[in-house]
Amino acid sequence: MAIKIFEKEIKSLSAESLRNLKRRLVNNADAMACLKGEKRGLDDNTIAHFGLGLSYPHDDKKTGIVRSDALVSPMRSPETGGFLKKLAYTPIADVTKAPIADSTWMAGYQRTYWADQLQKQIFLFICEGLKDVWRLWQELAKAGKVDDFAVISASHGTGIPDEWKDEAF
Repeated sequence: MAIKIFEKEIKSLSAESLRNLKRRLVNNADAMACLKGEKRGLDDNTIAHFGLGLSYPHDDKKTGIVRSDALVSPMRSPETGGFLKKLAYTPIADVTKAPIADSTWMAGYQRTYWADQLQKQIFLFICEGLKDVWRLWQELAKAGKVDDFAVISASHGTGIPDEWKDEAF
């Protein structure tokens, strides 16, 4: 299933692609240590819930630089809760090779990064970044309160998604 955001269709991320990205992350001890360590403190349930993975080597055609091993975070459809084929990338210290930015990046304009499917949550919590969404969701899940909160962030950078400026949002 695909959803339309600002008139542009975004397809679902295939189960095979998600599985391969996750496998790359799980097989990288340094990346997992960073996510599960004192700085991030993520547990296996949170890592799985957000479909976190590790990027493949990619040859930047403009510069000839090979970039790889950035933390991959697929966007989630607010309508279905499924992962979309729109990925955010976050560098992992001493793991990511030739990151594009010091913080999260993504091709295209700002979007809303959803922790879960939008259903009947009664509170909206806007986080500064994706890493904050993961930690807050994890703590809400442990407290049994995750269904009460729609937890979101802008997908990358410091801008505000256009949809947040719409009264209906």
